[in-house]
Amino acid sequence: MYQASPSIQYMGSVQRSADVLAGEYFRWLEENVPFVGARSTPDGVELFLLSRSAAAIELELVEAGPERTIYQVKQGYLVRKPAGGKFTFEIVDDELVVTLEEFTPRLPWPIYVLTHQVAHSVVMWSFTRHVRRRES
Repeated sequence: MYQASPSIQYMGSVQRSADVLAGEYFRWLEENVPFVGARSTPDGVELFLLSRSAAAIELELVEAGPERTIYQVKQGYLVRKPAGGKFTFEIVDDELVVTLEEFTPRLPWPIYVLTHQVAHSVVMWSFTRHVRRRES
């Protein structure tokens, strides 16, 4: 059985804009998370796991601005077809909120919950710490 997996991260008070923080996230990911790579493309960002031979997740930038930046999940070997989902960086009351909505993983749900979802949670927790240190 496949399910959509929501994720909401409240990252605290920030002084920088959503588009700047989204860009920082992908640079931070590339530099700080072993086995994960991120590459900017003309349309958005490609995320890699272990190897750059094929994108694990491809994100298309659909909106970029100081209050909200949205990426649409387009494809990748970790994405269930038809692809869908949004990865959003949004400033709400001067706080950064990062959400992953309507993402349907290719992995069966029990395996996803024990692997990809755990890894995503750890990465987002680590990025939250990074943002809070930079903003304090």
